[in-house]
Amino acid sequence: LEFSDGHPKDTQTKRFLSIHLANQVGLDKESFATRIQWVESNKPLITKVATMLDGDNFKQGIYLIEKHAKEDPLKFAAACREYYEIFIAKTRSRTHLPCAIDATCSGQQLIAGFLKSGELAQRVNVLPTTKPGDIYRDTRDKMLELIGESKEHKVSKATFEILGTSVGRKAAKKGFMSGQYGSGSERQLKDIFEYLATVDGLDLSDTDRKAIKHYWPKALEAICKIRVVFNWFKDLVEEIHAAKGTEVVIPTPTDSKIHQIYPIKKTKQITTFSFGSSEYKTAKVASEVNDEEAGVNIGKWTTATAANCIHGAGDASLLCIALGTFEHPFFCVHDSISTHAGKPMEALQKRLKEAYLEVIRFDIWKEIRAANGLPDDDAKLPALCNDLDEDLILKSNYMFC
Repeated sequence: LEFSDGHPKDTQTKRFLSIHLANQVGLDKESFATRIQWVESNKPLITKVATMLDGDNFKQGIYLIEKHAKEDPLKFAAACREYYEIFIAKTRSRTHLPCAIDATCSGQQLIAGFLKSGELAQRVNVLPTTKPGDIYRDTRDKMLELIGESKEHKVSKATFEILGTSVGRKAAKKGFMSGQYGSGSERQLKDIFEYLATVDGLDLSDTDRKAIKHYWPKALEAICKIRVVFNWFKDLVEEIHAAKGTEVVIPTPTDSKIHQIYPIKKTKQITTFSFGSSEYKTAKVASEVNDEEAGVNIGKWTTATAANCIHGAGDASLLCIALGTFEHPFFCVHDSISTHAGKPMEALQKRLKEAYLEVIRFDIWKEIRAANGLPDDDAKLPALCNDLDEDLILKSNYMFC
């Protein structure tokens, strides 16, 4: 995909296009300086890929693409061509290639803002840093640190080394993502072990598993605020239920509201030929039942409330605020936004940071209690850290990038 109307090359085009190109070869966790230097040092490679359809360069171009960009080969090839034509061959002066940035916040970025936590904000790139922060890598490193210091729970040398690579980061992300909205350690570890079982050359022993089971929860708790927030939402949902509430209302900074409406659903089995099959099959369908019959699943209520509150009141509102009057062409795919490399991208990043500030200044803790008819009680609010310097957020260099 390309924008039909190109944007004239400006003073920021080369910088953002270089960062976008380097991202395609797996350097997205490196500093901007490292990414830009990679492009400067690899102009011959970029040229060969960009001109692979000329003369006899096709096979060599394919080889270079497969070697350097297995995950997104076509995006890498397109970025090489764009950079080559504008900055090496200089055959055109307008850029049409969409450059993407992560335009939503991670749950921890929003939690850092809602809790006014400077420490957590620093870990997740809300504040300026010299190199991109990576909370999944930090959690992996903390677990390995605890294992390394342990005299009781160890992993083999081979397992320790593999976990120290991107494999360990991906495993940590698996556990982190399910834990972020309330799943317990058992579910987190299930996700971790399911991923590790797919890794070639890694065969976890029972001793390896015991060590990971023992230190994963400790590492997670040391790095982030997952349980603090989830426990607060659990108390909130229990309070709403005790007051005979049949829904959870989640207010947002844009004055819209999310309604989680009950009664509880219960499943029963029926025989049907639907559900994509031409044969009669047994399937589960939901039917409405009252609270007394089904019982209340506080865990599911809590998980849904935490996720909808953080990403509904947070991310959805952020994008509405940021993009409502954005003056440049853009499009969204999942959690990323693409626009032209150059000043449009610079303007987009600034707009997103301003929107983030507006979102976190919305007092979600008090507003959600008020929206659900609960008394204004400071004792029922989470303890805020109040060490987040909001003036530094606009200077963040690795947030929304």
